[in-house]
Amino acid sequence: MVVASLIAQMSFQVATNPPGGFWQVNTKKFDEGSPEGSGIYKAGTSVLAYTSKSDYHLFTACSTLSFVASLSVILLLISQVPLQNKFFVGILIIGMWSSITLIGGTYIFSMRMVQMQTDDEIFSRNDAIDKSYEILDSLVKKMKNLKSNAVNTLKNLKSNVVNTLKNLKSNVVNS
Repeated sequence: MVVASLIAQMSFQVATNPPGGFWQVNTKKFDEGSPEGSGIYKAGTSVLAYTSKSDYHLFTACSTLSFVASLSVILLLISQVPLQNKFFVGILIIGMWSSITLIGGTYIFSMRMVQMQTDDEIFSRNDAIDKSYEILDSLVKKMKNLKSNAVNTLKNLKSNVVNTLKNLKSNVVNS
């Protein structure tokens, strides 16, 4: 529940303080500091919503879905769903995986929007995003391996305990 609460807090913080900040005053198209384009930029709206529209929409979608997923996990845990029930545990696991993955996506899009673009930069924006996706994919694969290793270890432990108990039982019967 602590992790879900932290993810909900991060998603909320991103919604109230987006990267790039807010327009402080109404700004017309040709005023100093306004980006290329048309229209009036209204005070209190996100700067990046105007300068990086497609990335900003993906950013807010990831942040919102992460917020909803983490709040759903918190609600289920507060409701005291039976943790012995595999169905509810599966829902909690899916909710946590979703919120963690989506908050990672939020981070990637926020970095993509605020990253400075220069002619001589080492990595292009797309290379950095591709590398981030590779890292996330690698982490997911490692987590799956850890899960399968843990399951195998528990199975081996169970069989060892069962065999030990059988040996103890046969020793007691033979004595």
